[in-house]
Amino acid sequence: MPRILGLAGVITTYGFSPRGLSGVSHAAVLSPAPGHPACLRGGGPAGQLQRRRRRVKRHGRGRQPSHQGPRGGLGLRLFKRKVRGVILTEAGARYRERIAEAFVLIERATRELRQPSLDGPLRVSAPQAFVQQTLMPRVGELLHRHPGLALTLAGDNRLASLRDGEVDLAIRFGTGDYPGLQVVPLLDDAITVVGPGKGSPGPGDWRDACFIEDAGAMSGEPWSHWGPWWREAGLHAPQALRRLRVSDSSLALAACRQGLGLCLTRLSVVREMLQRGEVVALRPWRRCEFSYYLVSLPATAEAPRVVAFGDWLGEALAPMRQALEAAIGPSARRDDAAPPA
Repeated sequence: MPRILGLAGVITTYGFSPRGLSGVSHAAVLSPAPGHPACLRGGGPAGQLQRRRRRVKRHGRGRQPSHQGPRGGLGLRLFKRKVRGVILTEAGARYRERIAEAFVLIERATRELRQPSLDGPLRVSAPQAFVQQTLMPRVGELLHRHPGLALTLAGDNRLASLRDGEVDLAIRFGTGDYPGLQVVPLLDDAITVVGPGKGSPGPGDWRDACFIEDAGAMSGEPWSHWGPWWREAGLHAPQALRRLRVSDSSLALAACRQGLGLCLTRLSVVREMLQRGEVVALRPWRRCEFSYYLVSLPATAEAPRVVAFGDWLGEALAPMRQALEAAIGPSARRDDAAPPA
């Protein structure tokens, strides 16, 4: 199949030399693929162009019949003859701009064809709340970009095994210390207390509130537990406080949204709810001790589907990074200070 047989035909039919279109690369554009019938027969527009080139070589540049003609099939002057060549007329310059756009599209399409296929399965594991609140609202763009990608998203708060082939990629919330694995930093995070959009208690009115506890909160992240927040608020008798215990942070946030109490949540999973007014932040944001990382086996880190997912995810999380920096700016509180004793 000719590489750009159609455009070659347009160029030769309109009777001007592509060499006059300065600033555009034509080397890959004006020759049919090896073995194409046009190469063997010399037929079609590409064959006509080759025959003209041969005549130029035999008889000299000055006898080229149509490439140097001032008018083409358009009935417009595209070139002006000069001693050392030709220059474009105004019409030729306009025409060059439009054809240059076509060449850019052809180059892009050719580059995409040469890339390995992204069609096929990709299994990704991530914390439940991150999948529901962060990935799901954005993943449609990835599937639109790569329609052949058969994506499986697993919301799982345990560490899925990459070595056992359970998943191809994992998004982990932790320290980033995963020996023997390829680790790419994705996103820092911040945490605070949130309450329902309507009816949340004021900052100093927590004694009658119900506190939703996340049973899956990691022990190495003290601000993910209520103790430091209670002490900071002057609540020194936790046994007297009302509590609701749930299995994970996603359920805790859902319960808070339904008006059942206050919960601790991270900006990465609650940002859209805050923007919609479904929940409200009751304390300044604190930077989390842990961050999100994209983790894979070293042997699969450069696989096309893994790279495509990582590239998309980095772009999709860019607004979240900006929101995080705004939330934990100079006036925000950080959790690198020890929690109150």
